[in-house]
Amino acid sequence: MHNPPRPESPVAPLVVISGTADPAIPAWASRWFLRWARVPGSRYIAVPRAGHLLFHDDLDLAWPVLDGLLRPLRSGQNLV
Repeated sequence: MHNPPRPESPVAPLVVISGTADPAIPAWASRWFLRWARVPGSRYIAVPRAGHLLFHDDLDLAWPVLDGLLRPLRSGQNLV
């Protein structure tokens, strides 16, 4: 079993964003990877009806998600 070294605390927030209509990397695989990685404080966000190229083909669906994640940074809050 592969057991890579992991930092004791997150060095940056980890957010995995995937589209529920992604044929290349299905949403279940993204969720599984995030669970396998066991990164403390990590988050998974599914964008309904979006495909693989979230920020290219489905920007209208993905942008509100990204904007919501970045809003605290714009107000000066620390995310870690």
